Amino acid sequence: MPDHDFIIKLQQLSFRYKSNDVDTLNNLSLAIKPGECVGLIGPNGAGKSTLISIITGLLSAQTGSVCYGDNATPRQFIKQQLALVPQEYAFYERLTVQQNLAYFASLLKTNNCDELVTNTLAQCQLSHVSSKKADNLSGGYKRRLNLAIALLKQPSVLILDEPTVGIDPVSRELIMQLLATLKQQGTTIIYTSHLLTEVEQICDTIYGLKRGELIHITAHSENAPLQISFESALCDDAIAGITALLPNTQLNSPSQIEISSCKEPLALLAQLSQLSLPPISEINYSTLHLENYYKELFTEL
Repeated sequence: MPDHDFIIKLQQLSFRYKSNDVDTLNNLSLAIKPGECVGLIGPNGAGKSTLISIITGLLSAQTGSVCYGDNATPRQFIKQQLALVPQEYAFYERLTVQQNLAYFASLLKTNNCDELVTNTLAQCQLSHVSSKKADNLSGGYKRRLNLAIALLKQPSVLILDEPTVGIDPVSRELIMQLLATLKQQGTTIIYTSHLLTEVEQICDTIYGLKRGELIHITAHSENAPLQISFESALCDDAIAGITALLPNTQLNSPSQIEISSCKEPLALLAQLSQLSLPPISEINYSTLHLENYYKELFTEL
């Protein structure tokens, strides 16, 4: 029976290029749920593009397997439901925006090519430049055209490899808003970028690729600092009592403390209840800054 809990499942994948002494991907496993947005991060050469190439059928894994949901064969799924937005421009520079979209829409063998092109131009805010040749577009519009070509297929899985590299803030924001809309509509997204703020903004789950293995970044969020805000400022005696009880505490403001690497918040609150403190107004885990974690994870590479 088909497993409906995933749309893509990688099992014990390994891949090594002939010129390498070590595996680019090493016994890698991953299950992606329908509608999930997965981020892949890592330095150049970590294996992100190799992994994407295997998922999209451009490369074959040397060991392991790739399974797709909906009980489809790999060939059927990739052809009908999966679209890739590559880092390189994947259009004809001498054709106009309209001509590029019309050509790629014709490859889908659909009866409503004109409507599909018109809707995609509007979706990516390209209608006003539809008559321009692609090589005359700015970098931001070229990135939009790259994305528009992939969206012609109306894919259930969209894979993006550095889709906003080298573009202006307006086009970047438009692309991020469009991806957020697709995510709300249930599109499964696999996203790679060196712009970690984008990864944090759009992705539900984030993995780092290191030495060919996946590291589940979000698994470390339980170690994020815990911020506790009080209804009034803490007096000197209260601060002294807190720091004596919990040495890994710092004062963020007169009424807020931050406790690093808090794994058991209930036990910690029980300890604080022993002190004479103002009532607590709010408790939050502070944001785990992906950039700092990235530097820590990949510094030795």
